[in-house]
Amino acid sequence: MPRLNSRRHVRTAAVAAALAGVMALSACGDKSTDTASSGSGLEITPLAQIDTQGNEQQAVAENQALDPAGDGKAQCPETTLAQMGALTGADAALGINMRDGAQLAVAQHNAANPNCKIVLKTFDTEGDPQKATQVAPQIVNDKSIVGLIGPGFSGETKATGGVFNQAGLVAVTASA
Repeated sequence: MPRLNSRRHVRTAAVAAALAGVMALSACGDKSTDTASSGSGLEITPLAQIDTQGNEQQAVAENQALDPAGDGKAQCPETTLAQMGALTGADAALGINMRDGAQLAVAQHNAANPNCKIVLKTFDTEGDPQKATQVAPQIVNDKSIVGLIGPGFSGETKATGGVFNQAGLVAVTASA
C-alpha cells in the first residue's frame, strides 16, 4: 500500500530534485570512446525525457543539467533517500560510484538548502539478487525513506522491483 501523507507533494519535489541531481552527477564524462565509436554500429539513443507528471520534456545538454543545490530556497521536512547496490564484492565499483554521486548531490543540496535536509541511507547488496531481496524489506519498512537510488544491476531490479512497486516507493537507477 503506498505511503501517503500531507507532505507528499513537497517530498516528491525534493526526491525528484535530488534524484535529478544524482543522475546528472553520475554521468561519466565524455562518451566518445563508447562502443558506438568502436565500429560495432551500436548506439544508445534516448527516446524521451519526462517530468514528474509524465509529460515529455526537451532534452538538455549535460552542461545544462540540474544543479542539486537548486535555487537554495527549498523548504521541506527532513527527507530520507535510500541507495541500494553493490558496495562490497567483485561488482562494488558500480555501487560505489552510484553511492558517491548520490552523497555528492545530497551534500550540495543540503549546503544550499538549510531548510530542506536530505539524508542518504546506503544498503549493500554486493550486486547479488538474493541479497537484494533481503535488503528490500528493510528499505520499504523504513517509513522515513521516500525514494530509492538503485539497484545497480538488472538481476537485483527483477528480484526487488515488485516489492518497491507494491510499496509505492519511487526508484531510479543509473544502470539497470
